[in-house]
Formats: sequence, C-alpha cells, structure tokens
Amino acid sequence: MKYVYIIILAVIAVCATGAEARVIRNPKQTSTPGGYIRIDSVDYRANLTRVYGVILGRPHTSMRIDNIMMLERSKEYPARDIDGIDFKRWFQFEEDGKIPVEIDFKKMRPGNSFNFNIKSTKGDIKCTIK
Repeated sequence: MKYVYIIILAVIAVCATGAEARVIRNPKQTSTPGGYIRIDSVDYRANLTRVYGVILGRPHTSMRIDNIMMLERSKEYPARDIDGIDFKRWFQFEEDGKIPVEIDFKKMRPGNSFNFNIKSTKGDIKCTIK
C-alpha cells in the first residue's frame, strides 16, 4: 500500500510539471514609427495570458493609454488589467523613460504571432509580435 501511494504521488508530480505554462521570451517585434512599447515575454497560463513589457517615452513627459487590444487568429482580446500604469489615467516617465508593465488578457491558446493595438493620447500604436 505504501508503494502505491508513492507511485501515485510520483505520477501527480510528473503530470503537474508537464502542465507547465508556455512562455515566449524576447519575441521579434515590429511597431509603428514612434512605437512606445517593447514586449519582453508572453506567458500563456492556465487562467490568463500575461504580457510583460516596457512602455518607452521621453523622460519627464506624460502620456495616457486608454485601451490595449490583442489580435490573435482573427480574434480580438481586450486587456483585462494592467500593472505599472492605470488605463485612462495620465502617467509621467521618470529619468530613464521606461515603465515596466504587466498586461493581462483572457486565457488563450499559445500562438507564435499576434498584433497589439494600443490607443493612447499620442495616437494608435500598432505592434506585431512574431
């Protein structure tokens, strides 16, 4: 009985590590001239898709982002939450002109390419990740 219990635990441990989320690190990207975001990684989790990136801007200037949409396989996914800034609120760039952000989207299947549409006070920013 003791051996059966150990085997069951071993199988559960193997299954749990096999269900690990897929992460795409340092994806190739192109953006519109004056693009203000750099994507560092995309983390496809069991309950959400999280995009890690950096918003770039001129130090000591302000900006506002109203909305971010991810387009993947002809489906649109609006951002559910963002950490680092708040949607529809002005923020200011510090000395280095960089603001790290984490953007949460609905759970989606891992993909190799998608587009971002960012609505900001400086116009629409389009970014393609490949």
